[in-house]
Amino acid sequence: MTYEEILNANGGYQAKSAKTPFGSIERKLKDGKFREVFVVDSKWSAIPAFRQGLQDDCKFSLHLQSKQQLRYEIVEGDNGILELELEQGSYQTLEQTLEATPALVAQSEFVDGVIEGLLTIMEQLHARSVYHICFSPRNVFIRKGDNMPMLLLHGSAFSGMRNEMSLFEDLDDFIAPELKNDGVATAQSDIYSLGQLILWIFRQGNLPYEYKKVAEKAMQANPQHRFASAEKMMKQLNSLHDKKRSFIMLVAALIISAVCIGLYFELTPQTEEREFIEAAPKTPPVDEYADGYDPEFDEVLVGDSDEVDTLTADEQKVIDDYMKKAEEIFRKRLAMKADGILSKVYNSESMNASEKTFRATSSAMSEELVKLQNELAEEAGISDAAADRIASEVIGRIISEKEKAMTPNINKE
Repeated sequence: MTYEEILNANGGYQAKSAKTPFGSIERKLKDGKFREVFVVDSKWSAIPAFRQGLQDDCKFSLHLQSKQQLRYEIVEGDNGILELELEQGSYQTLEQTLEATPALVAQSEFVDGVIEGLLTIMEQLHARSVYHICFSPRNVFIRKGDNMPMLLLHGSAFSGMRNEMSLFEDLDDFIAPELKNDGVATAQSDIYSLGQLILWIFRQGNLPYEYKKVAEKAMQANPQHRFASAEKMMKQLNSLHDKKRSFIMLVAALIISAVCIGLYFELTPQTEEREFIEAAPKTPPVDEYADGYDPEFDEVLVGDSDEVDTLTADEQKVIDDYMKKAEEIFRKRLAMKADGILSKVYNSESMNASEKTFRATSSAMSEELVKLQNELAEEAGISDAAADRIASEVIGRIISEKEKAMTPNINKE
């Protein structure tokens, strides 16, 4: 076995070839070295208009200064089969890549890199009136090593064929509606196809807010309602990314502040200050009727007893006792329900998760705690200030208990 064969055997290359609308990528031994070769489907290589389009696309790709363009040379075998010798590297279709490693979808840097890379080359293609037409996961390639998204053949190069849309049979979902009715490829038709690719990438997971908003606009049935250009689509996506990052940072800051305040009140010793006040000096009683008693004046002074808005000491004590009971009820109910909410974050699994996952979980926890506090305070009939004070104490105490429970006892033998 040659050295190249050993590398190929140990490199984990799949024997299954990568199927695309135009043919398949295969790894072949050429001049003693393994090379990535694209074998054109014989049903297309037999069509003169396709061959001409292939020649035009090859010349165009060689002059396009884009790191997302996969360049190639056309080689025709004795049997008439066309092969495209690809530039040095190892490539898979996006479909193959995600089938082999589905977890890549959960990595924001991978998805962001793919979409932003495709928007970059799309903008360069459109500036030269070239359109990819079909952004199917079978028509987008990923370079192994750096996960760079790459494009090979562009659909508009084959407009000389009688029915160029036949190249993309079985891929109707990724073709803009207007092209299915003999329409002409435009920037908006590519934008529609890329929107469909975004939905496909997240087909088995949660579609992030920023990608949902961009895909919805990109896939409007009316081309005029889509993004005017790839550049504007990129700006919208970046703007939504920035807003999301800012929101996450704000929520994280609020959570950290709330935890610090709670820990401060929990760990700071509580002291009681007793203030001794001298008794008021005794004064001789005043005889209110020393100058005589006037019933009419007394009646005017007192007025209607129902209008007096003062409380007796007993009445004030009843109200104070009621508020203390209300606050105690609020404290117990908050402690019971907050414990379950905080357990979602303060557990070994959550604390060992990635920073992104921890931030998302902490954000949801903070919103749930605030909502719970407001609901219980309203039901108990206590003021916002009292609710904030009690919530800070209760949540700080629970967090402290859970952190202690998760800390290993190193002194225990």
